[in-house]
Amino acid sequence: MIRPLIALALLLHLAAAGFAFQKPTASGDFAKPMDPAEPESPYPPGDLDRETPGFFLRGHADDRFRFVPWASERTLTEALARLPKVAPEDRDGPRAEVRMAPGRYIIEQQIVIDSVHRLTVTGDESARFVFADGPNTTTFLGAPANVGDLVLRVDHPERIREGFNYQVYAASNRGDRMLEFSVLAVKDELVYLTRPVQYMPHVREIPAGSQVVEEVNFFRARKCRDLILQGLHCDGRHRGGTRTHTTYCGVYYTGLYVPGKRATTKGLIVRNCSFKNLKGRGVVFYGAEDVLIEGNYFEHIRAQAIEIDHFASGRVRGNVVNGAEVGVMVNDAYESVVEGNVLRYCLDGVRFLEIFDDDWVNSGNIVRDNLIGPGLTSGNSSGVNFFNEGMVDNVVQGNVFVGLKDARRVVRGEGNVIRLDGE
Repeated sequence: MIRPLIALALLLHLAAAGFAFQKPTASGDFAKPMDPAEPESPYPPGDLDRETPGFFLRGHADDRFRFVPWASERTLTEALARLPKVAPEDRDGPRAEVRMAPGRYIIEQQIVIDSVHRLTVTGDESARFVFADGPNTTTFLGAPANVGDLVLRVDHPERIREGFNYQVYAASNRGDRMLEFSVLAVKDELVYLTRPVQYMPHVREIPAGSQVVEEVNFFRARKCRDLILQGLHCDGRHRGGTRTHTTYCGVYYTGLYVPGKRATTKGLIVRNCSFKNLKGRGVVFYGAEDVLIEGNYFEHIRAQAIEIDHFASGRVRGNVVNGAEVGVMVNDAYESVVEGNVLRYCLDGVRFLEIFDDDWVNSGNIVRDNLIGPGLTSGNSSGVNFFNEGMVDNVVQGNVFVGLKDARRVVRGEGNVIRLDGE
């Protein structure tokens, strides 16, 4: 009892002396000690008490925040696009910041963060992002889509909106998207495109009957170095008529990468966020290193809650997943660590998947000290599933499996280090 009393006395003494305690900065470091006098606020006078939805924005070279009222997600997209460009290599330079004010923010399509480096976006417990209503938004091609076409025919043109982006998937809804397009105009059953049809590299044809799905995500980030997203709360409200891969996601991030080469985009943090009721993935990142996904909560995710995808490396720790097809997907990843997560009600707690067969990917990953289970189904759910061959020199150890059959704790895994039950 003596030590707590001594600590309390010391705190009271310092407080009486006018010493101001500070929370860590976004980087985890403590700022310089403050003077006993009240420091000047970086916010405009009176703006901290406003009830208008919007956000406070401070550019890389600004000393103060300015308040920007929210009209739609394009308000934030355009404000970020107008920030002066900074050198991505200067990782220690000043950061730009966005701080959301309390409010309900309806997302019609997506917030785009494109090539904005050293940016922190911070949410608020009373700031909630939700997808707009859209119970049935899927339509189908009424005719094949050929390379070079500027017009597509669909069976439900009333579900296509001018100025919006869409993706095309196979009628079976299996596999990746085949086409992405933006809509110039809609007339009768004809959809006029902003540019000619160009197939994705793996596509040979796009037949009639293929699904057309709106491209809707909460945060779509591209080629950003040192991006921090924290304290953001997103509810997809089960929008969409089908499970998807690169739409209906919480955070969809792509770095600069070339298949077969290590990622050159570095620095992504997603922490202390929540993602619920998504038909796509919770957080997915491609082609990036030095990534941290930490302390997030995921619930009712139709696809993967978290995915390290295609030539990427990162650390996934301290997250809670409460219902997903896959808790954490390790897909063509390297030197990544998945640790200290709680993965409940998933078809696979952790799934390894190989698409590219480069020797240095799908290896050097560690899955340790996670609590996995119970599964999504009584008999077929897996703790850690090496979905196909070709993945070697990965380590699975120290995990606790709940409600899973012994044979389903780790499925396959030849060529990897597997330690169960404290071995």
